[in-house]
Amino acid sequence: MPVCRIFDSKGRELTQCSTDVFSPHSKIYFGRSSKCEVCLKALADSTISRQHFYLQESLTGQWSINDNDSRAGLFHDAKKVKSVPLFDGTIIRFGGLFFAFGEKGVPSHYRLKWTGMNGHETHGCLWEGVNSVGSSRDNYVTVREGDVSRFHILVTVHGKQIYMEAVNSMLETDVGGEPIEGAVELKAGDVISMAGFPVELDYIDTVAKRAAVIMSEKEVAQRNENVRSAKKTATVLAYSLLGAGLLFLIALGLMAIKWLPGGAE
Repeated sequence: MPVCRIFDSKGRELTQCSTDVFSPHSKIYFGRSSKCEVCLKALADSTISRQHFYLQESLTGQWSINDNDSRAGLFHDAKKVKSVPLFDGTIIRFGGLFFAFGEKGVPSHYRLKWTGMNGHETHGCLWEGVNSVGSSRDNYVTVREGDVSRFHILVTVHGKQIYMEAVNSMLETDVGGEPIEGAVELKAGDVISMAGFPVELDYIDTVAKRAAVIMSEKEVAQRNENVRSAKKTATVLAYSLLGAGLLFLIALGLMAIKWLPGGAE
């Protein structure tokens, strides 16, 4: 049965589920709400709606992903979509997360990496298909540095072939110091300059990818434990405050009785 995975923008697996645990042909909701069949509250930020999208299997066995009037929407190949049929390897971006369908639904071997103005190195994963890159958080890879435009370039991954093109020919974009015209092929190690800010196309081997996933699983487990701990602490605090409030009211009542005419002496 198809497996569904959720990844972050760095390509780290956050959680997964199998469609065979749900009732046939029923809607499987994903979102921050605890009412969702797959609750992402511990993993998602405000870009993910309470019931962001749902999966559904047709009578012929075809699965589809459907937007549930979410705020951030769904994106396939860098285009906003309302509904998309799912096949092994389909990748959908929703908010700051990525939904992957089937065993082939994993990050590609490529990523963009750069050193920010703060001196910290970071990266964004590239996915099979079309990836938008720019300063807006509505991109597959967000580079909020220098004068990078909101939607600066498109990077297309087809197996080992990588192509890039500028979203707007008026934008300052070059590869290895050479201005680009139309779509150009990239290779690992190429440096792309977007309005003077450099990012490098990096290749990741399978071992490194798996290590990132394992690390992510530990991070998710710790995050879930932190959420449970925070909820437990909040519950204990609430009961403690309630108990203290009741004791205070009882004390006030006893004092009032004492000072009333004919009260206890």
